[in-house]
Amino acid sequence: MGVARDVSKDIKEATKAYNVAVCRTIGPALYGRLPRELRDMIYEYLTTRLTYICFEDVKFVLDNANTYSICPEHYWRADVIGSEVAHELREAWYRDSTFYVERDQSTEYLVNEDYFNAGLQPRELITNLIRRIWVEGRETEAANARIMQYLDELFLLRTVTHLRVDLDMSSISFSDKGRRFRSVLQLIRPTILRLRRSDHQCKITASDRFGEGFFLDTIKQWEDELEREMKRGDSTARSGV
Repeated sequence: MGVARDVSKDIKEATKAYNVAVCRTIGPALYGRLPRELRDMIYEYLTTRLTYICFEDVKFVLDNANTYSICPEHYWRADVIGSEVAHELREAWYRDSTFYVERDQSTEYLVNEDYFNAGLQPRELITNLIRRIWVEGRETEAANARIMQYLDELFLLRTVTHLRVDLDMSSISFSDKGRRFRSVLQLIRPTILRLRRSDHQCKITASDRFGEGFFLDTIKQWEDELEREMKRGDSTARSGV
C-alpha cells in the first residue's frame, strides 16, 4: 500500500481558485448595481477595526478582524474584484481602521507610505489614530525628547483625524506613578495646546495594569486647566492683546 496522499494543499488551492472566481463575479456587480453609500457600508463591515504598527518591523498587524476571513486582503486586487472596488475597499481600510502606533514606530511613515502601493495618500484618508507613549521610570532629556518627537509627528495628520495620546505607565513603580504622570502631563502640555489651537482633535488617556481609573481624576483636572487656558487664549486673541 502506498502512502496516503495529503490532499489538504489541493483543497486549499481549489478553495482559493473558487473564491477568486466568485469575487470576479461579485466585485463588478457590487460596483455596478449599488450606490456608493451602500458600498461604503459593505466596505466598513469588511475592513479591519484596529491596526497595529508593529515595533519589531515596519509592518501592519491586523487585530480584532473578525470579518477578515470573509474577504481577506489578498483578494483586494483589481484582477480579482475589479479595479473600482479594489480602490474603494483600500480607501475604506484607511478610513475605517483605527491605527495604533507605539514604541519607536513612526507616524510619519504611516501617513506617507501607502501600505497597498496603489498610489493612495494615507494622510488624506486616515480618520482615527492612537499614539501610545511608553513612559520610562527615570525622567531624562533623551526620554523627554522622544516623547516630544512622537507628539510633533501628530501635526502631520489632518485636523479631522481623531487622535488619542495614550500614556503607558506600566513600567512605573506604584509609589511613583502619580508624580511621574503629572510630570509627563506638564511636559506635553504646550504641544497638546498647540494641537488643539490648530483645530486638531486630541484626547489624552492612560494605560496601566491598575487600570485607567487610577489616573482619571488627574486627567480631568489637567483637561480643565487646559480648557481654561484655551479660553484665555481665545479671549486675548479677540481683544487684540
